[in-house]
Amino acid sequence: MAYIDQTYYNSMSSTTIAEAEFSPMAERASDIVDALTFRAVARYSLVEGDTLYALVKKAVMYQMEFIQRTFGSLDAWENDGASPEGSESIGNYSYSRKASSRQTVNGLAVAPHIHSVLAPVIALGRRIG
Repeated sequence: MAYIDQTYYNSMSSTTIAEAEFSPMAERASDIVDALTFRAVARYSLVEGDTLYALVKKAVMYQMEFIQRTFGSLDAWENDGASPEGSESIGNYSYSRKASSRQTVNGLAVAPHIHSVLAPVIALGRRIG
């Protein structure tokens, strides 16, 4: 389930996402947040109005902005992690792809500042019990 809707996103961000791509991107960004927080939203029944839920929504919005600004589309973001590190040469032409220094979740790049926004929710998610 996506933690934000298009109305929230548009009120908080100046980065435009095509209407057809919005819902799938919101779902994937919410999945990233769930993975980083150890599913704290569901485990602790965080709901609209909770301070921590507000941080989750903000983090999803930041992840969506990151995907759109850095990769331009959901497909490009998902395909970025599929390209392995390596190099090749043909005659005078050579190409190399170095390992990215970006943080990833299951091979998908994560917005650089998302941890600072989610820190309290991550801490809650790490609680045992």
